[in-house]
Amino acid sequence: MKSKLKHKPKCLDCDKTLSKTIAKRCGDCWAKFRRKPEKFCVCCGKLLSRPDATKCKHCYLKWKRGVNHPMYGKFHSKETRKKMSRSKLEKYSNRGKGHYNHKIDIDLWMDYNKNKYICKCGCKKYIIIKRFHYNRILPEYLPHHYPPVTEFKKGHISPFKGKTHTELWKKAHSLLLGGSGIPYENTKYGASFSSALKCKVRAKAKNACQICGDSELRKKLNCHHIDYNKKNNKLNNLMALCTSCHGKTNHNRNYWKKILRGK
Repeated sequence: MKSKLKHKPKCLDCDKTLSKTIAKRCGDCWAKFRRKPEKFCVCCGKLLSRPDATKCKHCYLKWKRGVNHPMYGKFHSKETRKKMSRSKLEKYSNRGKGHYNHKIDIDLWMDYNKNKYICKCGCKKYIIIKRFHYNRILPEYLPHHYPPVTEFKKGHISPFKGKTHTELWKKAHSLLLGGSGIPYENTKYGASFSSALKCKVRAKAKNACQICGDSELRKKLNCHHIDYNKKNNKLNNLMALCTSCHGKTNHNRNYWKKILRGK
């Protein structure tokens, strides 16, 4: 037989009899007890749906715009503007990341980064910062201050520009590579494939492509080997072609051999 309870538990708030012996409150009172404290609008006293809000939507729009706004008809002074932009500069001025913020004044950004970065070439001079650097990465070198030869980068002027190797150096270089001392004999094309031979091939073709016949070209014509043997540098085996036609001949070689031998 089940033992019946003499005293049934009651709700602490509304004194209702409870079905469960473990519970202390009924369902309605428990929901009110667990609910967060209600918040009301500061201006009109309306109940707010959001717990983090202080004003209702109607009062917020009144406060944000028009005469009721605390800054209505007032303006920030130049000193306060500089302070505000300075705080944003300290937050967003990261070198090399290209961060862009429209609110920052460019002149203040230039003053902030002035005399801050030194040229990496070793001259110990400060980098000149200009307005167009605001949207780009700051330069590491001053104009015409290039890195050493060990740190040479693409796009800079080569230190060997306008110079040529001497005949003695060419002979010594061929001997080092296991040759007999003749310049360029160990290359893919051999020593006989010289600039003078290329001029003969172009003059034979009358400075026009031998496939398409185009003569008004900005670049020089390429010398093509008909049998695709780079060591065979005879005039009968060479043709003058433009860059586009020379690129076509690298594919389907058996087809081009038959056509070019007939010309």
